[in-house]
Amino acid sequence: MQAQIYLAKCYFKLKKEKEALQHAHLAIEECPYRREGLAYLCNLAYTNQRWQQVVMYGEGAATIPWKVTMQGFPTSRKIYEDFVHDLMSIAYYHLGRSAMGAHHLKIALSYEPNNPRYLANRAYFPGYF
Repeated sequence: MQAQIYLAKCYFKLKKEKEALQHAHLAIEECPYRREGLAYLCNLAYTNQRWQQVVMYGEGAATIPWKVTMQGFPTSRKIYEDFVHDLMSIAYYHLGRSAMGAHHLKIALSYEPNNPRYLANRAYFPGYF
C-alpha cells in the first residue's frame, strides 16, 4: 500500500495524473482499512481545486479510525487527525456550505489549536467562531 502511495506521488510530480490516480486507487484496494489512499486522493483533489472530490474522499477517509500500526507498517497520525478536516473545511467553503466548513475547521483546530493556517481560516467562516 505504501509503495502505491509513493508511486502516486511520483507520477503526480511528473504531471501524469492518470497514473497517480491509478496507484492511489490501488493503495485503497490493497488496504481499504487505512486512510492513506483516500487522504492522498483528497489532497490531490484539493491541489486541483476539485472541491466536491475533496469532500467525497475526505469524508470517506474520516470514517476510518486510527490504529497505531497495521500489518507492521507505521501509520502517520496526522492523516488520522487534522489533515483531511483542514482540506474539507476549505472545500466546503468553496461549495457554499459554511456550516460544514466551520465544523471541519473546528475538528482540525481541536488537534492543532495554535496552527496559524487554521487560525487564519476562521475568517472564512464569520459567525461560527
